[in-house]
Amino acid sequence: MSSIPVYTGFWHDYTLDRANGLTLTLSVKWSAFLLAALSTFVAIVGGCLWSLTAFAIHQWRARPGEEDGVFIQQQVIYRNPLPPWSVILELLKVYAAWRSSLRGGPSSRRLVRRSFLFLLPPLVVVIGFTTAGIFVGSVTRPTYESNNVKIKPINCGVMVFNDTNPESELEATLLKYVSTTLASRAYARSCYAGSTTTLATCSEYAKQSLPFSQTNVTCPFGKDSNGTSLCSVDFAFNLDTGLLDTNAYLGMNAPKEDRLLFRRSTTCSPIQMLEYTQLSNYPDSLGFSVWEYELGPVMGTNYTYLYNTHATADSVPYQITFVFGFNRLFMY
Repeated sequence: MSSIPVYTGFWHDYTLDRANGLTLTLSVKWSAFLLAALSTFVAIVGGCLWSLTAFAIHQWRARPGEEDGVFIQQQVIYRNPLPPWSVILELLKVYAAWRSSLRGGPSSRRLVRRSFLFLLPPLVVVIGFTTAGIFVGSVTRPTYESNNVKIKPINCGVMVFNDTNPESELEATLLKYVSTTLASRAYARSCYAGSTTTLATCSEYAKQSLPFSQTNVTCPFGKDSNGTSLCSVDFAFNLDTGLLDTNAYLGMNAPKEDRLLFRRSTTCSPIQMLEYTQLSNYPDSLGFSVWEYELGPVMGTNYTYLYNTHATADSVPYQITFVFGFNRLFMY
C-alpha cells in the first residue's frame, strides 16, 4: 500500500453507523504516539477514579462510635493515597494479621466477610483498567488489514487521447490495459485460493473477492444467417454477482443515498470458430499468414480479430487483445 496515496486525518467510514463511523487515519509514526498517549491516559483515569472511589468509601464508613482495630486499619488504608493494587495487598496483610488472633467463631467469619467485601472495589478497578489498557491496541489495525483507509483521488476521471499523436497514445493505453490484466491474473492466483489469505496484497480492496453464482444458460450469441448456432455446445456458462453495494464491496465510501448497486454478469461458451475464419489476403512483412475471425464487424472492419501465425514462431503461448467497440473478443 506504500505506493497508494492515503488520506490522513479525520473522515467518515460509511460502512459503519453514524456513532462509530468517525475514523482517524495516521502514519505509522504518529499512530505509535497515539497508542502511547492512550495508554498513559487510561493509567491516569484509572488512578483518578480509584482516588475518588477510595475517598467515597472512607467517608461512607466514617461515623462516630467505638470501632475495632480491623475497622480502623481499613480506614487508614482507604485514607492513604495508595494505588489500588497496593490497597489490595495492604488489606490482605490486615486480614492475615487479625486472622491468627480470631481463630474460629463468629468473629473469624465476620473478619472474612469484612475483609473480602472491601477488597472488591480496588480489585474491580485493577481488572477494569488493566483490560482497558490491553484493548487500547484494538484502536489501530495491523498493516496487513490496510484496506480500511481513504484513498486520495488523484487519478480519477476518463482517459483522453492526444490528437497530435493518436497512435502512440493508443499504444500506451493498450499497454496499460494489458499490464492491468496481467496484474489482475497475479492477484487472482495469490488471493482467490482461499477466503483466509492474509497477504498484504490481498487486502488492498474492500473485499478480497466478490460473491457470485454460476448457472447454465442458453447460447448468448444466437444464430447466424443460415440458422446455425454460434455456440459449439447446447448451453453456456454464466457467472452473476447479483446486486452489490458499491460501498461494501467496491470501497466507494459514500452515504446511503449516494450509493449504487453494481452487477456483473458474464456468459462464456466455446464458439464454432472454423466456419467463421478465413485466411487474410495481407500476410505480415515476413510472410507469415494472418487469419481473420469474422464474428462481427468492429470499428468499420469486416472482421472481429486478426491472428498472426508469427506468434507461434516466437513461442508466444497466448495473446490478450482489446478491441474497442460494442463487440469485444478476447483470445487466449
